[in-house]
Amino acid sequence: MGKHDLSAKRVEKLSGQDADKVQKVTASKLELKAVRDLSSCSCLQRLDVSQNSIDSLDGVAPCATLLWLNASQNRLTDVQFTANLTSLTVLNISKNQLTALPRLSHLINLKALVASDNQLTSLPKLSKLTQLNTLVLSRNQLDEIPRLPASLTKLSAPSNQLTAIPNLRYCADLIELRLNSNSLTSVGDELLANKRLFVVDVGKNSISTLEDISSLTDLKSLRNFSLLGNKACSDPEYSDKLKKMLPQVRIFDGKKRTDLPHLTKTVGQPSNSEAAQESNVGDSGGRESCPADGSADASAAIAEHASEDSKKTKKIKKKKMAADDSQPLTESNGRHTAPASSISERASAAVQADDTQPASDGHPERDVDQRVPTQTPTARKRNKSKSDESPSQPPPQAELP
Repeated sequence: MGKHDLSAKRVEKLSGQDADKVQKVTASKLELKAVRDLSSCSCLQRLDVSQNSIDSLDGVAPCATLLWLNASQNRLTDVQFTANLTSLTVLNISKNQLTALPRLSHLINLKALVASDNQLTSLPKLSKLTQLNTLVLSRNQLDEIPRLPASLTKLSAPSNQLTAIPNLRYCADLIELRLNSNSLTSVGDELLANKRLFVVDVGKNSISTLEDISSLTDLKSLRNFSLLGNKACSDPEYSDKLKKMLPQVRIFDGKKRTDLPHLTKTVGQPSNSEAAQESNVGDSGGRESCPADGSADASAAIAEHASEDSKKTKKIKKKKMAADDSQPLTESNGRHTAPASSISERASAAVQADDTQPASDGHPERDVDQRVPTQTPTARKRNKSKSDESPSQPPPQAELP
């Protein structure tokens, strides 16, 4: 064993714990070439050995408690080490040297499998992985994909050799489908059963006309669609025809529609979780700026409160000038002073800058210093008769709606 090996002893050094107590190990970018027997790591749940030069992970095989494994960017040629890892929920084996995968039906708890950037030419049956919701197969050499489990919600397989849409009729909960940069000639009726589809990317294929995707009109939940890079896009009226064909879509070819007066009033408005997916559309690079339900109104309300607060602050400023001459001018409640004129401006800016990140008590502007203004000699003399008054209270805080 040497400096290029990951052993139980090295795990202890990396984690600062006894091997049998370690739950998480991060060993990426350590120039590792091998993983030795980790059987003494009886509580290990999370292991990251990405970006090394590992060609075998047999030393991980005894770790039956492992839930999460990132072995991307190594030199793996097989994944036989997963035989006993039945607790795995996430497996990332992307950017290795895999040409095939063995049967994975024993991974009954697997929820996400990432096997992109390999040389896979075929896949085993995956229909028995009843917990699998995410499958990423980008940049391989697949010409077909076998039947997938009903639990699947995302399939990403761009840059392969697919000539037809995979059989997804049993994946009723499928939300995201990315098949760009393949050899598809049409969409046909293959997706009619996937009524929840929200994102579909079939760009850079061999689709000649818009009629080849006409079946998508029945997908009322579809909000993000890309056909860019197909022959069908050469039609001068392509954009207008596509918008008429798919009026429910908000993002075409990575660009937000500008012809809709108010996107939140479109037919079949998605839930908050779907709106989140629309704002993070992944491989296609498109991005929807339409806020989640209610956030636009919230931002307007916050700005209005900030404006009102600015006016109130100016009125309160006069009361602050009447503070006792003995009042420290360098501190107020433990904070340094600043001109009062900046308080309302900074409070308003703080609220409008990030209304989605409130302070821990729900008032963003409480993070802005409440300061006592510096008094001029004239003001001190004018207000000397009021020196017994208590210090003014800070300006009222704007409530988040």
